[in-house]
Amino acid sequence: MDKHSMLTKLLQILEEMKSISEQQYTLIADDMEEEALHQFAALALHWEKLSLEMDSIVAEAELEQQTWRSNPEIRTLLEEMNDKTVLMNSKLEGIAAKTIQGIEGARKQQTAVRSYGGMNSMDVVSLYFDQKQ
Repeated sequence: MDKHSMLTKLLQILEEMKSISEQQYTLIADDMEEEALHQFAALALHWEKLSLEMDSIVAEAELEQQTWRSNPEIRTLLEEMNDKTVLMNSKLEGIAAKTIQGIEGARKQQTAVRSYGGMNSMDVVSLYFDQKQ
């Protein structure tokens, strides 16, 4: 594979990867549903496949990263994908924080219900003592 066809193939792969990152960004919402999560994961697998394909093309052509990354079109695509990845990471961290808060709240409620005898134990009076430190 000559240098020009290799760069053309890399551009095609990177454009597809950019499209995947845009689709993933669209799927991320504050209240992500399970179906969107599955779609996100499928897109991530496709991204990984394209990444491996890109690595094999570069290895086959025996080009250094500096050589093919100096192409202005490739550089622009890489920068756009990086920007989108940073935005997605920020959104995912927010979603994870909300999920953690929800889990912690449920755990506290569960502990309180158990400590007062559970939901079905109305005939027994449970006592709950807090130890102050």
